[in-house]
Amino acid sequence: MKSFVRQFSAVLVCSLVLVSCFNRNSPVKGASPRPSGNYSFIERPFTVDPETLLITYRQETVSAAADRRVVSSYASSGNTESWKYPEESVSVAVEHFPDYTDIEFTYYGGGEGRFTFPRLAGSSYTLPFGQGKYIPAGDADFIDFFTRYMQDLDPLQSFSMGFFAVSQPERTFLFIIKNNFNNEIRFGASPDLTASFTHTFPDINTDKRFGFRMYALDHDPVTAAKKYREYIQEQDLFVSLRDKSKTNRNIAKLPGAVHIYLFDETVIDPDDIGWQKFRNSLGTPAVTYLAEFSRGLEDGGADFRRVLAAAENQDYIDQYQRRVITGAVSAMLVRDDFYDPGIFTVHTDKTEAYLRRDLRTLGRLERIDFNKEILYANLDVFARPPAGWAYNRGTGIVDELYASGIDRAMILFNSWEQGYIQPEAVRKAADCGYLIGAYDSYHSIHEPGTEAWITARFNNPDLYESAAIEDRDGVKIPGFQGVGRKVNPVFAMDEVRTRLKTITASGLPYNAWFVDCDATGEVYDDYSPYHPTTKEKDLEARLYRMDYIAKTYSMVVGSEGGNDFAAPVIAFAHGIDLMSFSWMDQDMKANRESPYYLGRYYSQTGGAPEKMIKPVPVKPFFRKIFLDQAYNLPLYNLVYNDSVVTSYHWDWATMKIEEETENRMAYEFLYNTAPMFHLDRDFFGENKDLIVNHSRNWSEFARKAAYAEMTDFEILSPDRLIQQTFYGSGLRVVANFSDYDYFDTKSGKTIPKHSYHVYY
Repeated sequence: MKSFVRQFSAVLVCSLVLVSCFNRNSPVKGASPRPSGNYSFIERPFTVDPETLLITYRQETVSAAADRRVVSSYASSGNTESWKYPEESVSVAVEHFPDYTDIEFTYYGGGEGRFTFPRLAGSSYTLPFGQGKYIPAGDADFIDFFTRYMQDLDPLQSFSMGFFAVSQPERTFLFIIKNNFNNEIRFGASPDLTASFTHTFPDINTDKRFGFRMYALDHDPVTAAKKYREYIQEQDLFVSLRDKSKTNRNIAKLPGAVHIYLFDETVIDPDDIGWQKFRNSLGTPAVTYLAEFSRGLEDGGADFRRVLAAAENQDYIDQYQRRVITGAVSAMLVRDDFYDPGIFTVHTDKTEAYLRRDLRTLGRLERIDFNKEILYANLDVFARPPAGWAYNRGTGIVDELYASGIDRAMILFNSWEQGYIQPEAVRKAADCGYLIGAYDSYHSIHEPGTEAWITARFNNPDLYESAAIEDRDGVKIPGFQGVGRKVNPVFAMDEVRTRLKTITASGLPYNAWFVDCDATGEVYDDYSPYHPTTKEKDLEARLYRMDYIAKTYSMVVGSEGGNDFAAPVIAFAHGIDLMSFSWMDQDMKANRESPYYLGRYYSQTGGAPEKMIKPVPVKPFFRKIFLDQAYNLPLYNLVYNDSVVTSYHWDWATMKIEEETENRMAYEFLYNTAPMFHLDRDFFGENKDLIVNHSRNWSEFARKAAYAEMTDFEILSPDRLIQQTFYGSGLRVVANFSDYDYFDTKSGKTIPKHSYHVYY
């Protein structure tokens, strides 16, 4: 694995592509696709001025000049040049090839060093920001965005791939980074958007090199993406979905699978109780015990007791009271200390079998099942046995999906504990041929005994002190949302093994797994004197654990982000097509009075949180930056369409944004992006026809597109809102994001506004 990740490190690339022909007033390309792998480039070497590091290509500036430096030890032989900057302890080596120039910098001084190259300015940028962005350098909104929100950008974390590039009037200059760690891009405005790339040589890291391949290309961003794809394949780092499925048969279920999050940990639903019977049971030992036991609940216990007291004076139990009662009972039934032998005296064959095994040895699934069975045996108020409880919140949704004709889906639970609560839903999903999995994370650890969420509870509590990442000042880095600490992944592998072994020992047929954070590029140099670790080793450990889960358990593994250092390991990526950006704006993030507020991480009915399903508008500024299709480019899928299935960050599912669902659905065909839905009983019931029809149509298309290379992307209108993509040898998609109908001359079809057409 060590050499495997070192190859990753050698290949993450950043390209800066200034694409002058793709402004709103530029001529429009024709409609015919290029054959895959046949892309033009200009075979002339770059000229480098050693004193200023000004780089030119046929009189066009590639990288702007810096202040003059003292140069020593200059040498030139054949296609190579080399020299030193003695005042900065940096040596430079340049080698010219027919189609590119390689430049490498080596730091030979003591302590920590820094060096800036290249310095970029041009008419527009094409950046692998998410799927990809076309960025006019003179656009005031993009200047504001990148200088305010993306200052000192780490390309490993903020770019999905590695290409960043400059277009001068005649050509685009592509840079491929040879060391992906400890880099930052600083944006400026003078007055147009500028960018400079700085590499830090940390004293903790023995690798003191960084550099680039530099290419001169035509202005088409497809050319840059395909050059990068060629490079990845040259380095033997491209792994197709077909090849991944050869070692993991479950990956064959992914192409065409709609991505569904089920957020419902309800153990018992109001429909599972006969409420007149419950009203008559008030005051019985079992209900009295529930009232007393509820005092140990963090949430809902006091409301539960108030409702019981009120019900004593009523001859009915209303809907609100029913939700309070079932919510509190659900919370009690997942507690390991729920059983009291003095109260629960009636037993069945099943409860007696559990008791013969010693309750302390039961796993979580068995313990919850025992709690349900013992309550059912001792409280005669239930409409059905425990196996059918909360059916409409889990198993019933799976049944409906399958019955509606959706035969490929990936269902992810908010937590693996949800599978313990609704094991029938897991089994049903597997029986339907679906991928079924759960959210997992090893990003943060909380102080033992105070864990705010299950993923931050580690089996080895000593890791809170012994494995916390420290910055260079010896301060332990806080965990997510400032809670707990971030864990050095090198020392978390035992937790991965223990956790997955425990989960799979339950017998639940999980075949997919979502590992949060590991593909985002959020990695650290750990300066702890007890376990110093470089960013490279940090990343290596993250890739190893995802690879371990996939190979050991035949799971289809995905992660947040999906940056391409992880592409050989992961099968799906959540965040490439629309990244998390609510953190940039207080109204979206925290202002509950704002119409732009995403919503609370709470559901009144116990289903999907309003943050996930409440439709919200997006402010015009952020709509332009993230949603305006005139600025989007499918760079990631031009490289990885047949390797990684992409979708959105879960904050921004297909139907989350007001007045954007039609565009999202058209985008999902154009880019072969997996639709994402957060479902619970109510949301699915209200939107079933739309969800089912779109999912079935997209699935048919995606089964063909997922195994094919995206061979081309074209802009078909001056306003850039009519676009087309090509897959393989004959699959074509035209999408119309405009407010007018578009006549496709190639097919003779009219494509209505905010819609698409697929040509098979």
